[in-house]
Amino acid sequence: MDDAENHAEQSEHHGSDGSGSTGTVSTDGQFIVTGVLPDSYRFSVSVPASAPGAPSWFVKSASIGGRDVSDAFVDITDDIATASIVLTDRVSEVSGSITDGAGRPTPEYVIVIFPSDVSLWTWQTRRPSRNPG
Repeated sequence: MDDAENHAEQSEHHGSDGSGSTGTVSTDGQFIVTGVLPDSYRFSVSVPASAPGAPSWFVKSASIGGRDVSDAFVDITDDIATASIVLTDRVSEVSGSITDGAGRPTPEYVIVIFPSDVSLWTWQTRRPSRNPG
């Protein structure tokens, strides 16, 4: 996890060009991202590919000053020293079956899981899996 890289992605809905600023995480877990222009950003973490048998890491939470920003855009206009990103190797799984009225499997259907909070229904949310199995 020492090689995990914090990445603040600029929000495209603010007319940004989609570029972002990156910073490297130090061995003590601290990170700094410099050259951040005032705009609206999302925080994400790029974790290097795991070695075979090693755990895969996912963002568990992201906060600034105690406020959850896991799926939120953050307006950055000044320095922020209270950002915290927590990674986990524990993820949940939902499994089951879908059948038609006669009880036959319906493999042509796709299951979508999304948060109950409508404001989080964006294509950029981290919550749904982008790698269906």
